[in-house]
Amino acid sequence: MYLFFDVETNGLPRRCYQGPLKNQVVQPRVVQLAFSRYSEEGEEISSYSRIIYPEDFEIPLNVVRVHGITKKRALMEGLPGNEVFASFNAEAKKSECLVAHNFSFDYPVVCAELFRYGLKNEISEKTGICTMRPKPVKDFCALPRKNGGYKVPRLSELHEILFGESFDGAHDAGADVRACARCFFELKERGVL
Repeated sequence: MYLFFDVETNGLPRRCYQGPLKNQVVQPRVVQLAFSRYSEEGEEISSYSRIIYPEDFEIPLNVVRVHGITKKRALMEGLPGNEVFASFNAEAKKSECLVAHNFSFDYPVVCAELFRYGLKNEISEKTGICTMRPKPVKDFCALPRKNGGYKVPRLSELHEILFGESFDGAHDAGADVRACARCFFELKERGVL
């Protein structure tokens, strides 16, 4: 079983230069978490997408411009983070493998939130697959970088290359999870992953 997941956050990881967290990377807060469990054959078994109630964090305007989730909307629609991440853990227990587009960003953000909410980390022993960074994916997409070589594809670029069309709702975690799963199974079918 595969568990595809995506987060929308209130910013990017930042390094602390003073205080008790000196030289530590502080992960951003999750504003929206989506995940879907799929069979080996690519059949969706379950899906979940929720906005998190921002009890103790802000959502800056610069990230609202990316994902469209304002603090007002999150206060109205959001669920408590501990409930959302407990649901994630329940699905993670049933899965052998985690998949994300830009796994190296999403994974530590989710791990940090599990810690913040005092939940057991059910994903630390799982196999992780990224649909963005592996060299075979970059070579397959062949998107030139300014200074030579190939750049990693954004999810929208990968989807366009694989299917000749964009997908609706980019930067909505639920839409991104569906697009990531579709791309993953197509990359497997073509022998890229």
